[in-house]
Amino acid sequence: MKNLFFPIFLALTFFALGSCQFLGIGKSKTKPVDVTVLVNNKPTAGIEVKTPYFIERTDDNGLVQGQVKKSALNKNTTVSLKSKSFQIDTVFSIQISTSNTLNVRGKTSPLLAYDSTLRGNKDDFGYFKAQLETADAALKKLQTEVNEYLKKNPESVMKDFLPLIENRTQELKVLQQTVENINKKYEAAIKELPSGKFSDANFKELVGIYDRTKTNMDNFNTLVEQQVASTEANLRDGPEVVYPTDFFFKKGEYELSQLAEEQTSSLKLFRTKIATFIMKNHPDEKRRKDLVIKLRVTGYTDGTSVGDKLWEAIKKANCSSSEQRGDGNNCLSELRAKSLAKFFENDYKTLRFDIEAVGKGSILAQSGEDNYKLRKCVVSVAIYESALNANNSDKFGK
Repeated sequence: MKNLFFPIFLALTFFALGSCQFLGIGKSKTKPVDVTVLVNNKPTAGIEVKTPYFIERTDDNGLVQGQVKKSALNKNTTVSLKSKSFQIDTVFSIQISTSNTLNVRGKTSPLLAYDSTLRGNKDDFGYFKAQLETADAALKKLQTEVNEYLKKNPESVMKDFLPLIENRTQELKVLQQTVENINKKYEAAIKELPSGKFSDANFKELVGIYDRTKTNMDNFNTLVEQQVASTEANLRDGPEVVYPTDFFFKKGEYELSQLAEEQTSSLKLFRTKIATFIMKNHPDEKRRKDLVIKLRVTGYTDGTSVGDKLWEAIKKANCSSSEQRGDGNNCLSELRAKSLAKFFENDYKTLRFDIEAVGKGSILAQSGEDNYKLRKCVVSVAIYESALNANNSDKFGK
């Protein structure tokens, strides 16, 4: 009996194993299946792939992996695709094998293109914000530099750069608000895309807003570059000179009569400084016609009063303070400043001057003080692009 036990045991064991295999016990019932989803021939992430066997989302390579019954392999079944970013309106019937590629070219709505474009444009708004922050810092630095310069040179025409810098600052604030508002519109639109309510008209409107904003940003950046370059150049090299009025005017005179050679040479030397500045900082000859040349001449006298006879004469001249007698020096210094300004305007006819002639009179002198050092005219010139005069806040806010 012992001799029969072992063969019988082996036979029963083999019979049991065979029965398990026959019944599917211990046998792998599923097999991994890879399905790659292409949208317009491109692997697309985030698509839900639903079959009777599994529901998964595609990864960055458009790949989804699932388990199906071996018995289902190579048999027809349905596959539906869904996406949160765009619409797919077709249910596919395919034969699932161990590797399938679903190319849904032409099966998606335009929302896929909308999503891609809107997200790309929205990314640019972050870049616009960074540009505006950089411009803000540059404009504040310029303003500080000009104010420091004016402390040392209070009569300089550089004071006219402060309103120009203020123009850029106001434009910047408008653009900051505009970019912020449009960014919010884009965020709302991207959230609305999956709802199916987003129309082609909505898309075109947003793209149009983006295009206008980008153009405005480009124009603003150009203006800031010009503002910085012009302001720095004038602070560094701006023509400025102090002329002793005794060199040009005899006592009581305010008109430039026949100039001696040394007087003419002195004035033309300053004209050469203007020309040198223009050639150095504005080399494009064709664009020089768009330059603004601010010429400010400030006249001073000593403390000696203007006599009645001279006062009656200068009252008839074109003097802004002719109604204020005082010591008469305000009017006299203004007329002398205008004479010098007129010389530069007439002598340099190829350029357009924006002239300001100011008379400060005896403001620096003690009453009755006779001091030739106080009798002077300060001539200051600033040159920049005419485009800087405009404030484009309204335009950039649209």
